[in-house]
Amino acid sequence: MNLEQVTLLARQNHGVLLPNSLDDAGITPRQRQWLVRRGVWRRLPNRVLVISGAPDTFEMFATATLIMVSGSVLSHTSAARIHGLGELGRHHQNEIHISVPPGSTSRANGAVLHRSPMERADLTNRHGFAVTSIERTLLDLGAILSERELRRTIENALVTRITTFARIEAAHLRLGRQGRKGSVRLSTALRTLDGLPPSESELEAQFLDLIANAGLARPLGQVTFEWAPGERGRVDLYVPDDRLIIEVDGRKFHARLNSFERDRRRDQLAMVNGLRTVRFTHHQVFNSPGEVLEVVRALTPRSNRVLFAP
Repeated sequence: MNLEQVTLLARQNHGVLLPNSLDDAGITPRQRQWLVRRGVWRRLPNRVLVISGAPDTFEMFATATLIMVSGSVLSHTSAARIHGLGELGRHHQNEIHISVPPGSTSRANGAVLHRSPMERADLTNRHGFAVTSIERTLLDLGAILSERELRRTIENALVTRITTFARIEAAHLRLGRQGRKGSVRLSTALRTLDGLPPSESELEAQFLDLIANAGLARPLGQVTFEWAPGERGRVDLYVPDDRLIIEVDGRKFHARLNSFERDRRRDQLAMVNGLRTVRFTHHQVFNSPGEVLEVVRALTPRSNRVLFAP
């Protein structure tokens, strides 16, 4: 790799000169300093090299920060910007937020550094940047945005369909119960956005119409199982050939949150007795019917085997 190739690669990375490309090209520290003195390159405040003439963009500083802090990912408002959630207020526009594991000793000159546990489900790559997932980002934003800003950001994510209410709720249930910062404000925003769900009968009727219109086998309704002493397992819908329980949940967010442990226990008892359980919220049934049908088809191959015949 020669100097021209290094420069071309830098232009593809928002003007940032990648350290490994400089090493591959055999450009020594002394040569780098000479190029800086000649005005060919320049150093950012965090000492990362960029090509002269490259504009000082958010993407440039984000790339440079990720290079400087090993194992970091863009998070909070920076991740929101990469995901297309907006710039989130004038006072957040120029901030670079990154997150690292709790044990990291890294420092971030010129950036806001957060130390927090991150699971694989919390991480993704978008537009070439390592970032927190949309759902994890929304939870993190709860720690630094006002309730109004957070609610508006969630609404934007839902309207643009880059996530769903169910996915945000699942992330909150997984992460918020660990006492993570932002979980209380996210919970409040979700309660506000949940609105008035349909009645149980309306939701079940909508789900069955969805199944019928797709030509799928009709599940049995309101089936009761004797799973364990003192535990009567009445379920919304049941597909016997595939031993699949289907629960359609019309409860408001706070009610689903409060019954989270009990629902998981019922699902576990069903599994012990050889039954699988799939749950759909009213948001999914009414707003994402295609995704619901895709899941039902995948989980009911015996009942709907005619549909899959060649």
